[in-house]
Amino acid sequence: MENLFIGKEKYATKGIVQSLPLEIQLFLWSCIDERLVKGDKLDYLQVFKLQNIYDPDMGLKVTKVMHSQEIPEYEYTYYLRDGSFSVEGTIFVIDDGSVVTMLWADEY
Repeated sequence: MENLFIGKEKYATKGIVQSLPLEIQLFLWSCIDERLVKGDKLDYLQVFKLQNIYDPDMGLKVTKVMHSQEIPEYEYTYYLRDGSFSVEGTIFVIDDGSVVTMLWADEY
């Protein structure tokens, strides 16, 4: 598929809207947009794993966000310093060819 994630309507499921803070939703969308700007080749399925951890170096709770895809293989980890986000789980962002949808893995 060509032009993955480019110029398509973006949607979030009810589960995402109700349980994932808007700041994190926007951050995940921006992670994808940043890769597009860099010219990276994206897979139709982007995976984000969110985990709350304590970072002893920083002395505070952080949200670890691991962004990955299968083809071509990609993995990058972000650490969000605002530990007030107490959400954990796996989120898929899927380009089905006509729209792009963000959903919890268990909603798939």
